[in-house]
Amino acid sequence: EGENRRRVYERLADCDGIVCYNDDIAYSVIDLLQEKGVRVPGQVSVIGFDDSNISRYSAVKITTMSHPKDHMGVAAAEMIVRMVETGVREKSLVMKMEPVVKESVK
Repeated sequence: EGENRRRVYERLADCDGIVCYNDDIAYSVIDLLQEKGVRVPGQVSVIGFDDSNISRYSAVKITTMSHPKDHMGVAAAEMIVRMVETGVREKSLVMKMEPVVKESVK
């Protein structure tokens, strides 16, 4: 784990903003940056993506993007059923997301 954290930190060292795949990864990135003495959000802004509970309970409350989880799950299931039944690939679906601004960005 130590080697991976070192490599991640080296890749992020020149960044002043980081957008993470989800809030769990944002939590880990913030933890790593703070371990190295980097101030979040003072020196680096970090944003997550899914508005999970961890975004509210981390030491630095994570700014995140909220997406319609229930609607997205239902839509995905319906699309899968249609694709299985018809054999035709569905088009991508775009859903509205909202930022949930907390403490991890300047």
